[in-house]
Amino acid sequence: MNFTKRKIKLFSLTCAITTLCSGFVLGENVQAANNKKWKFEDNKWSYVDSNNLRSKDWENIKGDWFYFNSKGEMEIGWKYINKTWYHLRENGVMDTGWRKINGDWYYFNNSGSMMTGWQNINGSWYHLRENGVMDIGWRELGGAWYYLSESGAMETGWKYINNEWYHLNENGPMDIGWKKINNDWYYFNNNGEMKIGWQNINDTWYHLKENGVMDTKWNKINDYWYYFNDDGKMINNKYIDGWRIDNNGVAHYEKAFRNPKLENSNQIIVVTTNNMSTSYCNIEIYEKNDSGEWNNIDSTTGRVGANGLAYIENRVQSTNTTPAGVMSITGAFGVKNNPGTKLDYIKVNNNMYWDLNSDNSTYNRLINYNPGGDYEHLISYPRQYEYSLITDYNHNQVPNKGGAIFVHCLGRGATGGCVSMPREKMIEILKWIDPKKNPKILVIPKDDLDDYWY
Repeated sequence: MNFTKRKIKLFSLTCAITTLCSGFVLGENVQAANNKKWKFEDNKWSYVDSNNLRSKDWENIKGDWFYFNSKGEMEIGWKYINKTWYHLRENGVMDTGWRKINGDWYYFNNSGSMMTGWQNINGSWYHLRENGVMDIGWRELGGAWYYLSESGAMETGWKYINNEWYHLNENGPMDIGWKKINNDWYYFNNNGEMKIGWQNINDTWYHLKENGVMDTKWNKINDYWYYFNDDGKMINNKYIDGWRIDNNGVAHYEKAFRNPKLENSNQIIVVTTNNMSTSYCNIEIYEKNDSGEWNNIDSTTGRVGANGLAYIENRVQSTNTTPAGVMSITGAFGVKNNPGTKLDYIKVNNNMYWDLNSDNSTYNRLINYNPGGDYEHLISYPRQYEYSLITDYNHNQVPNKGGAIFVHCLGRGATGGCVSMPREKMIEILKWIDPKKNPKILVIPKDDLDDYWY
């Protein structure tokens, strides 16, 4: 029994010693496995453990990545691994970020992969070719031209390159053709060069200033005036603002009705006298065509007030003077039927009177009863009022300014303040006049005509 116990104790002790020794050897082996070291052999570097076993594939050594081939030899230079290009320096370290190799720049991501195509790096766009080389200068990509600076960053906006201006839009492509930039229009040819001066584009002439901005409206170029519409097209063979624009686009100044009181009128009857006191006048008929050109389409002679003219602001009632100035033509009337005028036409009857009593609410108005006092019984003047135009003189009924200022058929002599002309001309004017063209009459001494026609 005691013998058996001694055998058991001896066996237990032996096992404990064996276990302790085995544990010591294993720990030593683990430590050796973690203590790899560099080894240079046959002009090749390898990374070996304590058993002289070489590392293979990728190995991170003190924060840097290295690549060892199937023989355990450290690789350098370009390597194509798993369909990806990597670059390993002379010391074997894998490249990341920007790297200049044999004069060309490349970019490698954090995993060491060589990048190609468009890459946004630190907020700037770069383009790397299929072989990884960073592009600089002009580069056609996807049918558009881009400009990459010396640093490789894609450029945008205005660029002055080889004595030419270019514009690259916010996405990088070079602009061609028409381009609106900061509310101004510019034109770039197929090479992207900003054009200046005269340019014939699609059989239309345009002019671009020295800074490239497209001209609009009036512009003086080489001592000549030209007019360009809002889309920049040069205008020719047209009248604008009284200027005649010839076939070459050159504007020639010609007289026109420019006074603000005649603004927006396309039909004007111009009545001129030699002075303020004469009752004889010349009458000319003008119409503005669609090109803005004023044409003198007819003329005749006639009569005005027996005491000549008085400017509208100074005229007084019952002075036998014709108001001098600009008046609108608002309607027509006559003893005879409408001869074909487009104006509102009133056929006069025996009950129609023109009230000339300043105190009446119907002062300077056509009414259908006898107001008494001062008035005109229209049908009592069958020769003069056979046909007549109505003006807006004293339409606001200012007392003592007078009224009943018409353009009518010629009577036996001077008028009481109206303008008269031969019956045949009166009929022609009634047929010609168009209320849509804002017809007006200008009565003026000829020496003052330059205030309206210049």
